[in-house]
Formats: sequence, C-alpha cells, structure tokens
Amino acid sequence: MLNRFRADPSQLRIVILSAPKTGNTWLRWLLHYTYHLEIVGLPLAWDDAAARDLPRSFVTHQHLPPTEDLVRWLVANDVVVLSTI
Repeated sequence: MLNRFRADPSQLRIVILSAPKTGNTWLRWLLHYTYHLEIVGLPLAWDDAAARDLPRSFVTHQHLPPTEDLVRWLVANDVVVLSTI
C-alpha cells in the first residue's frame, strides 16, 4: 500500500522509518541534496495537527515504531516511506 505512486519532486515527502544505526542520517542527507528537500523533524508522539506545519516537500526520519495514526497519515498523503536494513 505504501509507495504505490510515482512522486513529483516538487511535492516529494519522504519519511525514513528505521531502527537506529542503520544509515538513516546518511540516507536523509543524500535525499536532501539529491532532491533539494528540506529536512524536518517529526514529533515523538504523532499528532495530525503537526502535519499542518510540514512543508510541501521534505525528508525526515523517525526511530520510533510508527503509530496507527502516523501510518494512516502517510498513506492518505502519498508520503514515500523508506526503511533501511
């Protein structure tokens, strides 16, 4: 269900959901420079209200397990989700 579309770089939203020490920061910076995306932070406890302050395109990463509310928001907003292993 996630990543089922081709993203427009001007509206590209990328969330890296991975465990610590798996290259999240490196990947975030590579995507930032490759697509000229703003790096943003996600709140530790997801709140849909926080999404209103996010820019049109961005890259971020989160170490905590995704909550049901966060996953629903990701799907509803066509956010590209990446995970490193």
